[in-house]
Amino acid sequence: MSIGASIGLGIGGSGATGAQAGTVTVTNSGAIVANSNAAAGNGTAEGNSPGILAQSIGGGGGNGGFAVGATVADTGANLSVGGTAGAGGTATEVSVTSSGTITTEGDLSAGLIAQSVGGAGGNGGMAITGTLSGDGMSASVGGNGQAGGTGGEIVVGTSAAVSTDGHLSSGIIAQSVGGAGGSGGIAASGGLSVSGSLSVSVGGQGATGGTANTVQVTHSAGLTTEGAQSNGILAQSIGGAGGLGGYAVLGTITGGVSGNAEVAGGGGGGGKANSVTVTLQNPSSNSPVSVSTSALLSTGVLAQSIGGTGGMGGFTVGASSSGEVSGNASIAGKGGSGGTAGTVTITTGSLFSLATTADQSAALIAQSLGGAGGFGGFAAGGTLASTSASITVAGAGATGGSAQSTTVNNNAALSTQGALSPGILAQSIGGAGGAGGYSVGGAISDDGSASVNLGAAGSSGGSAGSVMVANTSSIQTVQTQSSGIIAQSIGGAGGTGGLSAGGGLSGGASASVNVGGGGGTGGTASTVGVTSSGVVIANGDLSLGIVAQSIGGAGGNGGNSYGGSVGGDASFSAVVGGGSGNGSW
Repeated sequence: MSIGASIGLGIGGSGATGAQAGTVTVTNSGAIVANSNAAAGNGTAEGNSPGILAQSIGGGGGNGGFAVGATVADTGANLSVGGTAGAGGTATEVSVTSSGTITTEGDLSAGLIAQSVGGAGGNGGMAITGTLSGDGMSASVGGNGQAGGTGGEIVVGTSAAVSTDGHLSSGIIAQSVGGAGGSGGIAASGGLSVSGSLSVSVGGQGATGGTANTVQVTHSAGLTTEGAQSNGILAQSIGGAGGLGGYAVLGTITGGVSGNAEVAGGGGGGGKANSVTVTLQNPSSNSPVSVSTSALLSTGVLAQSIGGTGGMGGFTVGASSSGEVSGNASIAGKGGSGGTAGTVTITTGSLFSLATTADQSAALIAQSLGGAGGFGGFAAGGTLASTSASITVAGAGATGGSAQSTTVNNNAALSTQGALSPGILAQSIGGAGGAGGYSVGGAISDDGSASVNLGAAGSSGGSAGSVMVANTSSIQTVQTQSSGIIAQSIGGAGGTGGLSAGGGLSGGASASVNVGGGGGTGGTASTVGVTSSGVVIANGDLSLGIVAQSIGGAGGNGGNSYGGSVGGDASFSAVVGGGSGNGSW
């Protein structure tokens, strides 16, 4: 506290980087029986007991320190800066080879789990500051988030039977997962002054999600699951989600001239996913083998490459009140782009049969899915003064991630007995474009007021890759909405444009301009090919033998716009809606 002049400065400390994890290798040739209390006559199995658990997990990055400051003086200035975060640690390769049988009992007891998970990036430190003075200035800057760590390669090879009987207990789970990006730090600032004030808040940037690595699974024996949400094989490469942009909040009250500016941080991009390959390899004994599931939401083989979702842009909220002249500018953060997906391939040997008995349990699902683009942040602001002006600019949505090719080479006999259970579902789907943020603002004054509000544009959807299915064996489905083969390449939908709303009220002249954001373009689709020489029988309602579709993404809708102005001397108001986005082939 100072009677004369005072200057304050606060800086948060930086977070440290997460440590790297090492490689993990498991080689098993003996029989494994996990959580066998029920079989031994000792009661119900408690669960949460996988047969093999092999994991490489990167350390999480540290969060940036926060900074809080305030000054009380005739003339005061204060600056607070949030600390920068630490990056997530890298995970490395996980390799599992098993030639021994695996049996588990109880819920949450998969036969085999192999995971490499990058550490999450730390969040940026928040910054808060304020002044109480005759003339004052305050500024807050949120710290930036840091990137998520990379997931490592996964290699799994099993040549003996795997059996589980609990819920949430897949036979084999193989996953490479990028760490989530850290979010940007919050920035908040304000001032109360007699003569004049200036305040600025800047939110921290969200960080990129970590990249996921390749996943490869080869299985050459029988496999059985009995519980709900228990796939035979679940293989996934999943890019880390982008961090959220830091939001910015600000407000001032002064007897003289006041000015505000708040700028939010942008969202981080989603992490890239990589290729996924699953092979059901004929056993060396040349004996027939089966993969079967018995309960709800239990697919025979589910293979997915999923790009990370982009982070949402930070929002802004600001207002100022002044006895003379007041101005406020609010600029929201842009969303982060969706991550790219990798290729997906499933190959099955002719000695295999796959059978599922419950609803929503396909025999084979192969999907390459681009990450959705992050939404733009919203902006809200206003002023109250003798003469006032306000401008708000929303954050733009971000582009959806592209998907890559999907291939299924099926030589196994497939059968499903539940509803919504196709024999083969092969898809490449581009990520949806992020919607533009909305903008709301206004100005109230005695002499003159002006208000400008700009809704942000939605972004384009991601492109889809090619889809190829080759089938040489029999496929039979029984219930409704269970087609034999579904092959689809689908472009991502374009994001919707953000709306804008605002107005002006003045005893003198008043003007208001409001413009809605344009919609984003839909993503392109690619080629689809299906070759089948086996018998395909689909007995249920709304169940087709073969469905092959290439579908371009829909264009996003334009943003709406609302506004008006009232002036004692003159008034002007312009309202413009956003244009729609184009669809794609």
